[in-house]
Amino acid sequence: VAPDWAKKTPEERAQILDKIAVRIEACAFELAELDEKDSGVPLSVSQNNSVPDSIAVFRFHARLLRDEQKHAPFQVASGHALSARHLG
Repeated sequence: VAPDWAKKTPEERAQILDKIAVRIEACAFELAELDEKDSGVPLSVSQNNSVPDSIAVFRFHARLLRDEQKHAPFQVASGHALSARHLG
C-alpha cells in the first residue's frame, strides 16, 4: 500500500476516487476510442459499457468508503445496482 494513501482518511480517499471518476467521465469518448483500438471491441460497446462501468467502479468504492452500514445496496449507473457487505 502506498504510504500516502494509507495515511489518508476514508473521506479523503473517497474524494480522490470521485475525482478519478469525474476525470474519466470528462474524457469518456477518447477512452472509448482507445479501448476500441486496444481491445478491438466495438466503439458502441466501449461507450455504453466499458467506460461507464469503469466510472461506476470508482464511484462504488468511494461510496463504500463513506458508507458505515454493514449492507449498502445502491444505484451506481443507469440500470446497474451494486451491493456490498463487510465480511469478518
